[in-house]
Amino acid sequence: MRVGTVCRVLALAFAVASWVVPAQAELAVNEVYKANAAVEEAYNGDGDPGKGLALAQAALKTARAKLGSDHPLTTDSMYNLARFYKYLGRYAEAEPLYKAVLAWYRKLNDGDTIVSLRVAVHLADVYLLSDRPAEAEALYQTILKGWRDEDGDETGRLDVVDKLAFLYRRQRQYDKALPLMQQALAGREKDRGPDDPGTLRTASDLGALYLALGRDSDAGPLLQRALAGLEQALGPDHPYTLKSAENLLELYQKQGRDTEARPLLERLVKGQEQELASREKQYGRDNSATLTTMNNLGLQYEELGRHKDAERLLVQVLAGIGKLKGADHPDTIAARVNLAGVYEASDRLADAERLYKQALSAQKRRFGPDHPETLTITNSLALLYQNQGTRDHDAERLYKQVLAARQRVLGRDDRHTLSTASNLAFLYQGMERFGDAERLYRQVLQSQERTLGPDHPDTLSTMTRLGGVYYHDGCRAEAEPLFQRSLAGRERLLGPDDSDTLTSVNNLAMLYYCHKRTAEAEPLFRRVLDGLERVSGPNDVLTLEAIGNLAAFYKDNNRLDEAEPLYETLVERRERTLGFDHPDTRNSVILLIILYEKQGRKDEAAALTRRLEAAQKKQGS
Repeated sequence: MRVGTVCRVLALAFAVASWVVPAQAELAVNEVYKANAAVEEAYNGDGDPGKGLALAQAALKTARAKLGSDHPLTTDSMYNLARFYKYLGRYAEAEPLYKAVLAWYRKLNDGDTIVSLRVAVHLADVYLLSDRPAEAEALYQTILKGWRDEDGDETGRLDVVDKLAFLYRRQRQYDKALPLMQQALAGREKDRGPDDPGTLRTASDLGALYLALGRDSDAGPLLQRALAGLEQALGPDHPYTLKSAENLLELYQKQGRDTEARPLLERLVKGQEQELASREKQYGRDNSATLTTMNNLGLQYEELGRHKDAERLLVQVLAGIGKLKGADHPDTIAARVNLAGVYEASDRLADAERLYKQALSAQKRRFGPDHPETLTITNSLALLYQNQGTRDHDAERLYKQVLAARQRVLGRDDRHTLSTASNLAFLYQGMERFGDAERLYRQVLQSQERTLGPDHPDTLSTMTRLGGVYYHDGCRAEAEPLFQRSLAGRERLLGPDDSDTLTSVNNLAMLYYCHKRTAEAEPLFRRVLDGLERVSGPNDVLTLEAIGNLAAFYKDNNRLDEAEPLYETLVERRERTLGFDHPDTRNSVILLIILYEKQGRKDEAAALTRRLEAAQKKQGS
């Protein structure tokens, strides 16, 4: 087997020859030395890790039997076996071995040296991987305090800085993670250069942290630099390159840069498919690393709309992670949430609700009601209720719980707090509680303009939503400046043909149309349709909606000859892509019938009516 991360081989502080042994023990020493060398070769090779584990177990058994527990080669054997256990995810078995090795070195040297600190890093890793963050944090901090400049291993020290920063990121303690990540990147650039793969990985991780903090302008250059450098250094399909691509994809998706996100996502899927095949062949399906890759691929299938493929993989992930780590482990909880999201997207709402509730119960038992992940799952359940359209009051109750907790724990300006407030405002808008929606959106917008700036994608989105409240509340004039600001900001940030930009154009067109400003509305409607035809394709759902909007504009202004080809195109495309029995297709047919009747084309209207009635009769039989 060949490990996926660079493993620093622990060099014993002394040669076997310097350890005084009786002459009769020389054969035993040689036997154990050769056994340990074979284990080391297996660990660094490409073979079956199960066979390597068996070699390591046999080597330690031989060392204890022939040399005793306190011999340096026995310590070496313990260390080798611990590494295999750690690699295979058997952390409970790795921990006592690492502790024994660490105690041996500390006793030998009367305290910590660079060698014992390297062992301690492995032990801290085990704590972190076993979901014991407090113990991992304390040990990482102890290691960093003991690591001295004269030890001459700056790369190793920066590895520990990275690990501690990762721990803080995982706990969403971004204020603690940020200075460590900045320190790690500066240190790696100085120690290894800007193009070293380790430097580039750190740059990608720091970019992802900036993204989590809402600092997109800081994130973008780092993420783009990291991906380009890793592609050149390691190739496009290396796991580190794929992880960097995943981080950049998140930025593109957050900013609505669909034309850049889609090919990157498709490339990621191909890379993850190759990685999954390799891991399944080498380690089997129930290995932790295999399941991680399977989970990533399942989520990417879901983003591509391949719901069945996503479900197939995520069902396996949930079963495998649950078996390996237990029902209440954070990874098992996350697997439930991921599968629930797929069920929700597939309209299997009862299955989605069941999984969200199971995940929420486990999360509360393990971490309490105010933990960030507990609140995230509660928010997801509220969104599920909201999307059902019949459980608005259940959604409102949960949103209020999450909002109050996030304001208390994270603060009123935290992006997660603002996201919940925005969700609650959107719920109120759907319930036609426009005053409540306006109040919340105004609070969110003021906070975002202050903390993120007026052109941040989240700020522009809130402007659009607040404008939507005014539009739906009687086409109020307050909507116009918000729609105009949103459009100008998106044109600057995303370009004139981005789908979010075109949404802003459409909003302004609808407002002008509502105010009878037809001369201003028409070119905007046409711009939306032309842009979506070009960017999203002729059969995209947004393109079809744009055709319907322009057709309705012409019909309502008695420009029937211009409306006719648009309605006919709409019917033809929806029938081809959705089928004649789909509700959207039937609604388009009804609109075309009405148009034909207004034109006095009774034969065409009657023919379509008969076809519609026949389809309805066939469906009802």
